[in-house]
Amino acid sequence: MPSFSACNALRHSAALSNAEFLGLQRSLPFDGALYAEFLGLQRSSPLGGALYADFLGMQRSSPLGSTLYAEFLGLQLSLPPGGALYAEFLGMQRSSPLGGTLYADFLGLQRSSPPDGALYAEFLGLQRSSPPDGALYAEFLGLQLSLPPDGALYAEFLGLQRSSPLGGALYTEFLGLQLSLPLGPTL
Repeated sequence: MPSFSACNALRHSAALSNAEFLGLQRSLPFDGALYAEFLGLQRSSPLGGALYADFLGMQRSSPLGSTLYAEFLGLQLSLPPGGALYAEFLGMQRSSPLGGTLYADFLGLQRSSPPDGALYAEFLGLQRSSPPDGALYAEFLGLQLSLPPDGALYAEFLGLQRSSPLGGALYTEFLGLQLSLPLGPTL
C-alpha cells in the first residue's frame, strides 16, 4: 500500500492551491532500481529497473470545496533493451467544478528514441477541453524530451497551468523535471 501521508501532503485546502514539483529526479542506481523522489514521496522498485509509481488519493483542492482528483494508476516507466521509454498512464482524471471535466487519457504513451539521439514523445488521445466557465484549462506548451550526450534524460514541462474559477488558481508548475541515468547498468 502506498504511503498516504506523503500524498496528503500535496493537498491544499486554501483558495490558491500550489503544487510545485521542482527538481524531480529519477536516478538509476547500481542495483538497477529506479528511484523517484516526489518532494519526500519515495517509491522504489527492485529488480528489472522498473519504476512503479502508484498515486492513490492525491487530491488538489480548488475553491468552494470542489476537488481536483488526479489518480495515477499503473504508472510504469520501463526501460526495454531497445532504449525506448514507455510510460502508460491509466485512469488519469482531472475533474473541474460545475460539471466541466477535463479528461486526459494517456493510453499507449510511447517515447521512442530516434537514431539522432533525440527522445520523441507521442501523446495519443490527449484531450484538453476548456468549459465555457473557464474552469479547468491544462495547456502543455513546449514539452521537450531531449537526450543529452551525458546520458541524462531532460524533460521540461513549460506552461502547465490549471486554473480554476473565481480567481482561485491551481497552478502546477513542472520545472526542471530530470530523468537522470547515472552509470546505469543496462538501457
